[in-house]
Amino acid sequence: MKTMTSVSARDLMKSPVITLPEDATIAEALALFEDEGISGVPVVDESGRVSGLLSQHDVARGEHLRKDKLEPERDWSFGESDPNLEGQEDEIFAREDYTPRMLGQDTVADWMNTRLVHVLPSAGLRQVCEVLRREGVHRVLVMERGRLRGIITSSDIVAWLAEHA
Repeated sequence: MKTMTSVSARDLMKSPVITLPEDATIAEALALFEDEGISGVPVVDESGRVSGLLSQHDVARGEHLRKDKLEPERDWSFGESDPNLEGQEDEIFAREDYTPRMLGQDTVADWMNTRLVHVLPSAGLRQVCEVLRREGVHRVLVMERGRLRGIITSSDIVAWLAEHA
């Protein structure tokens, strides 16, 4: 039985990983998020190498959503980066919640984050958690020799802890 000190990224990761090609449209990405019940996906280039990551957060900005999906204006003096989405950061929006322009011809390459947060398959649970916390992200790619091997989300870690701790 694995303990907190012996579990590795290899034990926690989901593999194979759902990915999207760089030329997929935002509408296709949103459909994938909705159909698979996920909130982020690695983006791969023509050779299959990871070139970025697209998350629900990357596209669920106030200017991309239909106005009837946004909360009324309030005093946002506490520094929220997108006040229109306060309290909605964990909400997965459906395709119909986005503006027609957003669902047009923009590709995932246009919106993806090119900063790849990753760990090796041998990384321990503590190291994975430290990377998630330090980088302020909810998912980390598991990569080895430049190749995607798996993905770990904060939910995967919580599920493992609930079962094993």
